[in-house]
Amino acid sequence: MPEIRPLREGDPGEVGSYRLLGRLGESTYLGRSPGGERVVIKLLPADADRERFMRVIEPLQGPRRSAPRRSWAPGLWTAGRTS
Repeated sequence: MPEIRPLREGDPGEVGSYRLLGRLGESTYLGRSPGGERVVIKLLPADADRERFMRVIEPLQGPRRSAPRRSWAPGLWTAGRTS
């Protein structure tokens, strides 16, 4: 798992109903869902190409995740649990 770094000044504390716990990379965060599950949250520009993004991340899902939960809204994408 990548190093979890502290949130920076100016980072949001929450995105939608997800609480951000730390940074994993540029515009990528570790978060917690309302149900308490750890999730990875990637913030995207509002004009991001959703279909292209989904094609790019599909191979990254790996065999462990048979049916990841996905949410999409301008600026937010989440995919299932991290643990």
